[in-house]
Amino acid sequence: PIGQFLRLPAELRAGYSPDSELHLLWEKYPMIPSNPEATGIDRELWLTHFPNDPRAEAPDRTLDYLFYSPKLQRIEGYVRQEDTLTISDHLPVLGRLLLPID
Repeated sequence: PIGQFLRLPAELRAGYSPDSELHLLWEKYPMIPSNPEATGIDRELWLTHFPNDPRAEAPDRTLDYLFYSPKLQRIEGYVRQEDTLTISDHLPVLGRLLLPID
């Protein structure tokens, strides 16, 4: 999300661009989490990456998103953080979307 690069400690910025390559997608499609969610006061709820780094104590950035058609209506979205930390360094992004009849 916007500003995430600058929130990372300098030693963890290697390999990342200050300007997200995802902007072409988020300008066209809704996403979970949205930029306001991923950068807002509750942004910790949307962190999806727990680095394999001994200095990291918790997820520290949002790398995973669910992009969907603007024709769909978002009902719910969240990152499953509680019981997935030992499965992978990436946490699942879940969404419930409504497919319109017409």
